[in-house]
Amino acid sequence: MLGIALPDNRAVTVWATAANGVMAGCRPEYMPILVALSEAMVDPVYGVEHSGNTPGAETLIILNGQSSRT
Repeated sequence: MLGIALPDNRAVTVWATAANGVMAGCRPEYMPILVALSEAMVDPVYGVEHSGNTPGAETLIILNGQSSRT
């Protein structure tokens, strides 16, 4: 388990992260990034329970790097 997502106290697992990634069309090589993002979201310092509500902030993730495509 990666952590607990508030405010619903839902378990965030590697399996659930992978399943959601597959449904979103992510490639297998994206999995380390998805896990890192999931870990960041369950960190109490981040405060995910305040995302998406008024006057909460929305998360913007910018990923920069070289493509692994050949």
